[in-house]
Amino acid sequence: MSEQSGVTPVARRSQPRPSKLYPVLWRFAVERQRIYLRRLAGESAPWTDDPVLSAYRFTNAFRAADRVSQYLIRLVYADPLASDQTLLLRTLLFKIFNRIDTWEHIVRNLGSPVAFHFDYAACDELLGERLRAGAPIYSAAYIMPSGGRRGVSKHSMHLRLLRDMITYGLAPRLMETKSLEDAYTLLVGWRTLGPFLAFQYAIDLNYTPLLTGCTSDLLESLRLAWRLFVPGSLEAAAELPAVQRDGGVGLCDGPARAGPNNADVHPC
Repeated sequence: MSEQSGVTPVARRSQPRPSKLYPVLWRFAVERQRIYLRRLAGESAPWTDDPVLSAYRFTNAFRAADRVSQYLIRLVYADPLASDQTLLLRTLLFKIFNRIDTWEHIVRNLGSPVAFHFDYAACDELLGERLRAGAPIYSAAYIMPSGGRRGVSKHSMHLRLLRDMITYGLAPRLMETKSLEDAYTLLVGWRTLGPFLAFQYAIDLNYTPLLTGCTSDLLESLRLAWRLFVPGSLEAAAELPAVQRDGGVGLCDGPARAGPNNADVHPC
């Protein structure tokens, strides 16, 4: 029967069972992290005897450990006196383009961005010149939406988006959030920020003091990601283990990040 008849169809759901490849995934993740730690410690190659991991490049086990994220984390903590709005502007300006050379080109020509003093028009022209010179300004890590407005370049649209976020006062609203999902909800409503980008930027902002009130741990982040990106997973997400606060697994178990004066700052 259909739902129109007043009867909700019921389908039997079997409990998920790990496949034979499930333990392989975890062995891979552990060995990939060992490679990262051996390289970080300054050990000489080879860092593993795994032939696949030796021959091919793979992402780090922790997102915060990748080269661009580490650059962002150091950027965030380089100026501990930056205002909340400036911190938001710098974080999203960096991550929207997601290229270190684009950020350094902006800073070299316009100085470090400061909220309410940043010259969006000058930045628009600067990036337009760079594009006309044949230099890329966006990372190829993922496709950024253009906004669909004819006659408006993609980078112009993104700079207007940032200006509107600062004018709206998004930073203090983010500071009032109590969970990663709250931050995601604030971001996803902005034009061109669909679920994927809003989730990515929420994670990036979780590296900053803007989300110090956020109590999300690793399992809550996984639940949010699962609900957003795995079709039909609302019920499955509820089956994840309960969040453990005291001595449980959390984002703080990830790699430490560099704070002011190279101090270790935990990721949550």
